[in-house]
Amino acid sequence: MICNATNYHKNNPEKEKNRKKIWRANNHWAYILYSARQRCNNSNVVNYKYYGGRGIKCLLTRDNIKYLWFRDNVYSMDRPCLHRKNNNGSYTLENCEFIEFYEHQKYHKKEK
Repeated sequence: MICNATNYHKNNPEKEKNRKKIWRANNHWAYILYSARQRCNNSNVVNYKYYGGRGIKCLLTRDNIKYLWFRDNVYSMDRPCLHRKNNNGSYTLENCEFIEFYEHQKYHKKEK
């Protein structure tokens, strides 16, 4: 049996899309945590081989991401990106920081 909420979301895709967009905007740190967990845990994600496939784990909690968000003043950044200081380390509070996306790209260009 499918619940009424599921039917509503299936029958109103535009409203559902808008609802998700608003949720991501208001809970951006939760969305970033979700994305990091997917890269590390879901073998169906395109980038899994670079993260979970290499043994990298996401050990961050929602409170950790929120702490990093305010510590690094992410709300003042144009395009924030969750960066691991040690590229071979897991996502931990000590190993992560938020930086601008263009700075993050510089790190990856150096590694190649």
